[in-house]
Amino acid sequence: LAHTDWPDHTAPLSPLPTVALLKLARMLCGGNPITVHCSAGIGRTATFVGIDYAVQKIYQSDKVSMIDVLKDLRNQRLHAIQSPIQYAFLHLCVLEVFIEVQQSDQIAWL
Repeated sequence: LAHTDWPDHTAPLSPLPTVALLKLARMLCGGNPITVHCSAGIGRTATFVGIDYAVQKIYQSDKVSMIDVLKDLRNQRLHAIQSPIQYAFLHLCVLEVFIEVQQSDQIAWL
């Protein structure tokens, strides 16, 4: 799978393709870890992994601190999520997942 419409150091215009890609990756992995990488591994990769991580934390405890998500990512990979726009995009994608779940009354999205 590839997200081909995500410019380096920034974020896509809409969260919908990214959320759809994450949903597909989760479905195909069958609960196994997902390998994610971009050119440097800290901008787009960290943002995508952060979305997945935040959604998983919400399902585990019904809440998530996005600052804690960023700190946890940066403990694993220095400079993870390179720009404010990527951090904002992380929020938009998590919000989109929340909206999808609420609209569909799904018990589990992932």
